[in-house]
Amino acid sequence: MSTVTYSGAPGTTGTNGASAGQAGGAGGAGGAANRSNTGNGTDSTNLTNTYGGAGGAGGAGGSGAGTGGAAGAGGAGGAATATVNFALSYAGGISGSATADGGAGGAAGLPGNASSGTAGAGAVGGVGGAATANSSVTNSGGAAAALSYATGGAGGAGDQSGVAASAGGLAANTTAAASGTTAASATVEQTGGAGGAASRGASGGVGANSNLVNAVSGTVSSGGTVSLNQTATGGAGGYSKAAAAGAGGAGYAKLTVSNSIAGALYGHSAGYGGNGGSLTGNFQAGVGGSGTGITSLTGAAQVKAYAGGTGGGGGAAESGGARQESAARARPRLARSARRAE
Repeated sequence: MSTVTYSGAPGTTGTNGASAGQAGGAGGAGGAANRSNTGNGTDSTNLTNTYGGAGGAGGAGGSGAGTGGAAGAGGAGGAATATVNFALSYAGGISGSATADGGAGGAAGLPGNASSGTAGAGAVGGVGGAATANSSVTNSGGAAAALSYATGGAGGAGDQSGVAASAGGLAANTTAAASGTTAASATVEQTGGAGGAASRGASGGVGANSNLVNAVSGTVSSGGTVSLNQTATGGAGGYSKAAAAGAGGAGYAKLTVSNSIAGALYGHSAGYGGNGGSLTGNFQAGVGGSGTGITSLTGAAQVKAYAGGTGGGGGAAESGGARQESAARARPRLARSARRAE
């Protein structure tokens, strides 16, 4: 088995305000992680794993006489891109897997004089890092499996009154393509990053949406089996202590395939909304994201299709806040469409 793994460098921590009223420095951005694995011509299994660096935390504002120094902002999380692309002829079957996780955004620093009436201004955390994973596997002598997993980084915590904490990182453009003689299996799981937590009057960050449209594909020789699976999940909304919590991201997955060669064609497409953020205080908890799954298959022989959609749960509220319901809880979407070609 050939494995390529790489992690981006973490961002630097912001400097603290050295004197009363001096602002804290911003945290540095996390490093990007971008790697590819094309195999070595021998191994039947090849993996790529990439992890974006976490953003650096913001520095604290200086405390002392007068108004405290402003907090430093958190640094953005690093993006992650993972690719597997190889071809081989092997009767025992081959597989390739790409995994990419965006780095978490750095938390904002504390303002100077944070616990008093002369506190400095708050700041936002860093946005979560983006993520993309792609796999392409070809076996001219047997079965092939391609798998791709991408997750956006979580947004960094923020405490700037009246301003939302940072959003989760976007996971997008994730694909898997498999080509074999006897069987081909392609799987994609894509998840949006969670929104950042918030305090001191800041609202929770929103979870990132996740969208997949025909992200999986497979080809086989006549009579072979094609199995296609894709799942899109929205990121969770961020918690808030003294303002509205963040909404969960939407999950949307649509798969439309026509194949006149395969002896069996299986397709699965599902979308799941992220949960809304919870809160403490007399404000609104976050609404859950919507979930939608659509599948339409046309084949020459056996065809099986599944589509499912489930909305995320509404956030919990404490101390008198209003709890929200799921955006799609009352009517989770479930669609099935399978058709044999005439």
